[in-house]
Amino acid sequence: MRAMPLKRVLIANRSEIARRIAKTLTKMGIETVVPLPLGHCPDYLAPYLTIKAPIADDGVKSYLDGDLLIQLALEHQCDAIHPGFGFLSENAFFAEQVEKAGLTFIGPRPEVIRKLGSKDQARELADHEGVPCPPGLADLDMENLPSCVTRIKDFGHTYGYPLLIKAAHGGGGKGMRIVYRDSDLLSELEQAKSEAESAFGHGQLLVEIYVKEPRHVEVQVLGDLQGTIKVIGDRDCSIQRRHQKIIEEAPAMGLWDETRAGLYEAAQKLCHATGYTQAGTVEFLVDWSEPDKKQPFYFLEMNTRLQVEHPVTEEVFGVDLVEWQMRIARGESLQPLALTPKGHAIEARLYAEDPSKNFLPSAGPVEAFVPYEGLGIRWEIGLDLEETISAHFDPMVAKVIAHGHTRAEAAQRLAQALRQTFLINRANNRSLLVEILGSPEFLRQIPTTKYLADHLATHLASLAKQEDAAKLQEQDLFANLDNWHSPSATTQPQVAALFRRIYGPPGPAPRGLTPLTPRLTKGELGGCSYLVKEAPEGRRYALLWQSLTLTKTIKTCARASGASSSAAQQITAPVPGKIISIKSSTGAEVQENQVVVILESMKMQFEVKAQKTGILDKVCVTLGQQVEADAVLAVWKKT
Repeated sequence: MRAMPLKRVLIANRSEIARRIAKTLTKMGIETVVPLPLGHCPDYLAPYLTIKAPIADDGVKSYLDGDLLIQLALEHQCDAIHPGFGFLSENAFFAEQVEKAGLTFIGPRPEVIRKLGSKDQARELADHEGVPCPPGLADLDMENLPSCVTRIKDFGHTYGYPLLIKAAHGGGGKGMRIVYRDSDLLSELEQAKSEAESAFGHGQLLVEIYVKEPRHVEVQVLGDLQGTIKVIGDRDCSIQRRHQKIIEEAPAMGLWDETRAGLYEAAQKLCHATGYTQAGTVEFLVDWSEPDKKQPFYFLEMNTRLQVEHPVTEEVFGVDLVEWQMRIARGESLQPLALTPKGHAIEARLYAEDPSKNFLPSAGPVEAFVPYEGLGIRWEIGLDLEETISAHFDPMVAKVIAHGHTRAEAAQRLAQALRQTFLINRANNRSLLVEILGSPEFLRQIPTTKYLADHLATHLASLAKQEDAAKLQEQDLFANLDNWHSPSATTQPQVAALFRRIYGPPGPAPRGLTPLTPRLTKGELGGCSYLVKEAPEGRRYALLWQSLTLTKTIKTCARASGASSSAAQQITAPVPGKIISIKSSTGAEVQENQVVVILESMKMQFEVKAQKTGILDKVCVTLGQQVEADAVLAVWKKT
C-alpha cells in the first residue's frame, strides 16, 4: 500500500458508522461522500456531509455492490474509500478492485485480508505461527452439505458436542450456530450458510469445539506502512446475545499479567507474519473455567477493520483510531505514538428488539428518541429524533459509551444515561441494559459469554415487577384520560394545567416545557418523564410518556386496537421481512412446532412455526415477497 494524499473520501457505509467516520474526516479537513437512498439525507449526518451520492433504496444490496460504490467514488473525484465495518469491509476482492481503480482502500492490503479476514485461513496462519487455536474444521465443501454433515459428525464424536458453526468471512454473530446433536447439523448448516451469504456475500463456514466457560477478549492493533505494529490495549466483549455483543468494556478485567502479555504477543505475531497495516482487532476466547489456576486462551478470529466497539479503547487511551487510519494511509509513522490507559470505559448497544421474546427484532417507527447527555457520556447515533427502524438492516438504534475513573463509575454513568434517555418504539433493550449494569453479577463478578443464558430470566423477572409498578403509576397519573385534550376529563390538577397549556393557540412552546426541536419538548410530571410532540392529526400535540420499563404514546386521535378474533386461525409474521423459504403448501397437514415459512429480516433468519397441529387452508405468501410484521402468512382450515 502506497501513501496517498487524501482530500475526499467515500464512506461505503451507513447509519452511526458513516457519521462516526465522517466526524473525524471533517475534523481533519477531509471532504466526505456518503451513499444514501434517493431523496434521503438524515439530520444526524448532514453536518458532516460534503456530497450525498444517491443510491437505490433497496436495503443491503446497494452496500454490497462493490462496482456501484467504486463508480460513485470515481464520479465524485474521491481519493479513497473507507469501508467502515460490516458489508464489504473485509472483502478482499472489493479492496483489490478499489486499488485497481486508482483509489486508496482504508484498510489492509487485499492479500492480507485474504489471509486474516477469512476465519479458516486465519486459523491456519495462527496455528503456523504458534498461536493457540481451538480444534476445528476449516475446509468444508459448502457445495456438498451432506458430505459436510458426515465430516462434522465424525469430528463431533471425537471432540464431543456442542460444536460451533460460524461464517468464515464475516462477524457480528451472523451465520453462527451452536449445534448440540447430530440430528440438527443439516438444518443449522443450511441456515448459517444462507445468513452468511446474505450478510457478507460469501457462504463458507467453519466448525470448532465450543468452549463452555469462555470470555471474549480482543486486542486492538494498529500497523503502519513502515512495518511498525502497536497494541492499543484490550477489551472484554463477553455479554452477548445470538453471539452478538451488547456490552463491551476496556480494559478486560481480571487477566493475569502473563495472560495479557501472551494475548498481545500472539496478536503481534499474526500482524508481523502478514505485514499488517491499518486498524485491526485480534479476538480470543479465554477459558474462564478455573481463572484462579489457569487462564488458557485460543485464537478466535481477526477482524481486518475498525470494530463496532472501538470507542471504549478510544476513551481509555485518548486516541482517535479513525484519525490514525487516515494518517497511516498518508504514510505517517506510528513510532511517536505513546499512549497510557486511563480509567475504564463501557459501551452498550441500544437495539430495537424485545428481550422477553428471545430478542426478536422490532422494525417500525421510532416515535421519539432523545439521548441523555452528561459527564463522561459519548453517543454514536445513526437515527434522527424521529425515524423508522428498517427491516433491511441490523436493528441497532445507537451506541452509548461511558468513561469513568473506575469500572463501577463507568457502569453507573452508563446506566444513568440509558435510564434518562427517551426512546419510544415498539420494543427495545434499554431497560435490560440498565438492569445488567446495576446488577451484582455484573459489578462484582467477571462475566463470561454465558452471562445472559445464566441471568436473563432473573433480569426479566425483575423488569416485570418494575413494569407492574410503572403501570400503577401510570394509572394514577393518567386516570380518566380517554378525552385527555379536555381539562375537565381528569381529576389531576397538574395534568389538567399541562393540557390547558399545550392546547392553547398555536405559538411558542408552552411555559414550563424545555424545547428540544421545533417538534419535541420534554419535562417531568408526577415523577414521570414525558415528551410533548406536534401531532399531524389536526390537534396540536401528542403526549408520550416513559418510565424505565413502560413506554406509552397517548395519541390525539384514537387508533383501533385489540387482537383480531381470527388470530387463532392464522400464522403471522413475527417481524417484517422477506420470504426466503416456504416449507408447507395449501392443504398440507402440519404438526405443532413444524416450520411453515422462513423469513429474513435485519440480516437474520426467522423460522415461523405452526402453533398447533392441523391442516392449512391457504398459504398466503410467495417466495421473495416482502411482508410487514403481523402479516398473515397462512390460514388454518376451520374444524
